Amino acid sequence: MNFDEQGLGSMDDMLSNKRHELKKEQKLSPSLTAQYDAALHSIYDELYELNLTRDTYRILFHVKDKYIVPPESGKLSETVLDVAAHTIHPEDKEGFLLFFDLQSIRKAFRQQRRESVIGEFRKLRTDGRFHWASLTVFPIRPESRASEDEILLCFIMDIEGKKRTAEIEAQNHLLRYRQMDDERYRIIVEQTGAMVFEWNYETCQRYVDPRLSEVLCGDYTSRDMFYVWEEDRVIHPQDLSKLQNFGQKILNGATRADITLRLRSREQEFRWYRVAVTQLLDEQGHAKRFIGSLTDVDDTVKSELALKYRAELDMLTGIYNVHTFTAKTQELLTRHGEDRYAIIRTDINRFKFINDIYGMEEGDKLLCRVAQTLRELIPAGGTYGRLTGDVFCMCVPYEKEDDLIALTERITVRLEQYGIGYKVSLSFGICTVDDPEVPVSILCDWAHLALKTVKGNLIRRYAFYDDTLRARQLDERIIENEMEDALRQGQFVVYLQAKHDIRTRQVVGAEALVRWLHPREGLLAPARFIPLFERNGFVVRLDEFVWEECCKILRRWIDDGVTPLPL
Repeated sequence: MNFDEQGLGSMDDMLSNKRHELKKEQKLSPSLTAQYDAALHSIYDELYELNLTRDTYRILFHVKDKYIVPPESGKLSETVLDVAAHTIHPEDKEGFLLFFDLQSIRKAFRQQRRESVIGEFRKLRTDGRFHWASLTVFPIRPESRASEDEILLCFIMDIEGKKRTAEIEAQNHLLRYRQMDDERYRIIVEQTGAMVFEWNYETCQRYVDPRLSEVLCGDYTSRDMFYVWEEDRVIHPQDLSKLQNFGQKILNGATRADITLRLRSREQEFRWYRVAVTQLLDEQGHAKRFIGSLTDVDDTVKSELALKYRAELDMLTGIYNVHTFTAKTQELLTRHGEDRYAIIRTDINRFKFINDIYGMEEGDKLLCRVAQTLRELIPAGGTYGRLTGDVFCMCVPYEKEDDLIALTERITVRLEQYGIGYKVSLSFGICTVDDPEVPVSILCDWAHLALKTVKGNLIRRYAFYDDTLRARQLDERIIENEMEDALRQGQFVVYLQAKHDIRTRQVVGAEALVRWLHPREGLLAPARFIPLFERNGFVVRLDEFVWEECCKILRRWIDDGVTPLPL
C-alpha cells in the first residue's frame, strides 16, 4: 500500500487554491456551485462514496468513456474483488487489495490520525490500456448525527504523465545499478523488501539473497532453491504441484512468470510468498540469465481470502451462505442435468427453546455441529449451505428414494448424540429435481412445503414434495385467503348434535358443531379447514363465533319458553 502524504498535501493545496479563486470571483459568477464542481472535475476523474458499515458503495461522479467503471452502486467487498480481478493491472492487484483492507484503513484514520490515505495503481481505460491512477480516501461526517454509518470518499485522478516521467527516471537508475555487479540489486532490495535470486547460464554462477536462509527453512548452500523447497519440505504440500508446473513453464522458455505459494518459515509456520522470475535472452533467443524475486505477501493474500470468505461463506459455520449455495447448486444441476438429484431442506425442532434454555453461544455451537455433520455425510458431488437461522439445505445425488431417507436418518442419528442434556431432532423436506431448469430457490421452497407437513412430528421426520402435497398446499392457501370474508359474511354455520341418555332415551344436551357453507363449493367438510385453522391460529376466532352463536340459541329458547339444555 502506498500512503503518499506529500501527494495528499499537493492535492489539498490545489483544491484550496481553487476554492480561494472561486470565492474571489463570486461577485462576477452567477453560479459559484457550478464553477466549484467544474474545478473538482478538472482535477479528479472519479468520485465514490464508500459505506463501510453497510458494505456498500455508489458512484458520485466519473468522467465518461475514460476508465472502465463498476456498476453505479453495489456491495463494496464483492466489487473490490471484481475490480481487482478485471480492471486493475495484474501486478498491482495485491497492493490494491491491501489498500482496501478495512483494518489498515481504520488504523490509518483512528490510530495514526491520518486525514487521508493514498494509493497508486494502474487502472484499465476504455481503450484497453492501463493508466496510472491515484486513489485518495478520507472519512466524512454523515449528514445526520443520528447516523452511525462509517462513510469514506474515494477520489481517483489520472497520474499517467507523472508516472511516465518517474518510470524513465527509475529505468535510468536501474541501468546504473545493473552496472554495479558487486552491489547485487542492493538499492532495489532496500526499496521493495524483496529477496533476490539469480542464475547466470553463461558463467554457471548463481546468487541467493542471504536473508532467504534466515527467513525460510532449508539448506541453500549447495542446491538450487526450488529443489531445496521440494526436498526439505519447505513448500506447502498442497502447493507442490503448482511449484512443479511453475518450474516446467520456465524450462519451456517462458520469459516471465510468477506464482503465489506457501513456504515454511524458520518459526515453522507457512506464509504466502510471491515468486516472480524473468529470463534474459541472447540475440539467438537462448536464455542467458535468470533473475527472480521472492516477496512476502502473506497479509495481502489473507486479506483477499477474508474478502472472498465473507462474500461466499456463512460467517458462523464456514459452509456456503444462501447466495453461494443457490449459485453453486444451479451450476451443478445445469452441468449434470441427466443425473438424479434432490433438494433436502432441514431445520432444528424447537431451536428457539435451545437458545432460551442453554444460551445463544450453545445454540451457535449446535449450528456449527450441524454444518460439520453435513461436511462429513453429504456424498461427493453434492452441495450444502446454511440458508438462515437454523435452516440448512442440501443438494445430493441419489439412485432411489431410499437413499435420501437413509441420509436423513444418518444425519438424525449423528445429531442425537450431541450432548447438551436435550435430544436434538430435525425435520426434513425432500424435493426431487425432475427439471434442472427450475430455479433452485423454487426447489428449496417446495422442499420447505414438504418440511412444514412434518415439522415437530417426532414419529415421521421427513416428507417428500409431490403433486398431492402441492394440491393440498394450494387448497390451504385458497382457504386462508377466504376465511376472513367467510367469518364476516356468516358462511360458518353452527349445527347441534343431540346427546341422549341411553337409560331414559331423553335428550339431555347437545354438542355444537361448525360447518362452512361455501357459496361456490357448498358444505365443506371440517377436515378440510379445521386442521389448518388450528395451525394458523384462526380457530380461536372461530371458537369465539361458535360461543356467541350458542348463546344466541340459548337466549332464543328461553324467549320462546323452551327449557334450555346444556350445549
